[in-house]
Amino acid sequence: MRKPILACVILVLVIGMVVLSKFQLQSASLSIDEIAPPGDVVKIEYRHGGNGLFYKTENITEINYFIQSLRATTYRKTKPNPWTGSGSLQLYDKENKKIIGMSFGPNQDIQINGVYYHMTNDINDRLMTFFDEFLIDNNVVKGK
Repeated sequence: MRKPILACVILVLVIGMVVLSKFQLQSASLSIDEIAPPGDVVKIEYRHGGNGLFYKTENITEINYFIQSLRATTYRKTKPNPWTGSGSLQLYDKENKKIIGMSFGPNQDIQINGVYYHMTNDINDRLMTFFDEFLIDNNVVKGK
């Protein structure tokens, strides 16, 4: 008689631990708005890590697409990834104040304002679309 009761108690405890850990993992996920609210981004600047060129856009359509791409995933803090940092995107508001600095790394890792995160959803296709439209000759700032 005691064995079935003990087995039921253990089963309830295990299920409870699984449910609690699931809630804890979800609560550890942050949105970009919780990490660094983008506010009214009006300019994005980027130094290309490969060719060294400096790119800038004030195209609101491009900027909004990029912000929406960042909102398409959540972020969990992670340990520093030494490979994160090829190039650096800077997002500015209308007072020319830097709101967000970020760099991307492998395996969905990203550094935002000096803190390392792992993106919980794969948004590489969206980011590649943004960079394909952003990294064009018209956005190169000569002499910078």
